[in-house]
Amino acid sequence: SLKTSRIITRLAKFGTGPSAGWGTLDPASTPKIRLPKPGATGLARGSGYLWAIAGPKTSFGIDDRVWLIEPATNEIVQTLHLGRQTTSIDFGDGAAWIGAFASERKEKLYTSGVAGASWLFSVRTGAAGLRTRRYRLEKGDTAGPLAVSAGLAKVWVPTCGYCNRGFDNQKLLEFDPAKWKVVHEI
Repeated sequence: SLKTSRIITRLAKFGTGPSAGWGTLDPASTPKIRLPKPGATGLARGSGYLWAIAGPKTSFGIDDRVWLIEPATNEIVQTLHLGRQTTSIDFGDGAAWIGAFASERKEKLYTSGVAGASWLFSVRTGAAGLRTRRYRLEKGDTAGPLAVSAGLAKVWVPTCGYCNRGFDNQKLLEFDPAKWKVVHEI
């Protein structure tokens, strides 16, 4: 629900000594991280932050936020607006990788489906602040990236096209960050 997606319950190692991590855990006594509406649809951890993306999908072009949360305080320390609706997130190889969708027909539904583009964002932290790059994975009738998985110097992105029969035309894209392009499509 939208109300529960606005609260992240932080479960951590509990107990001491040889019994650490065993026993009952009372969720009422665990720290909570509160997010603005509509809440989070995905989480990742890296570069010293917990990253949360806005969602679940509620309207085209609205849910474009990424929150950086400081684990020591459980507070949002920065909000990033991507200008595209966030759909998925993972952290790997020093960057947050965020899948996003953007309507290309002014948020209208057509009989052939939802016209839009699938995007992949890379966000890195550094002394100069956040560095964001974006890449359009595909355009046309697409529902955007369903997930993102990063590691071993590659980023994997499954996408799903839309046609008048429903969602189909599924693809798995292999993105190479060194070449900054899709190098393989399954």
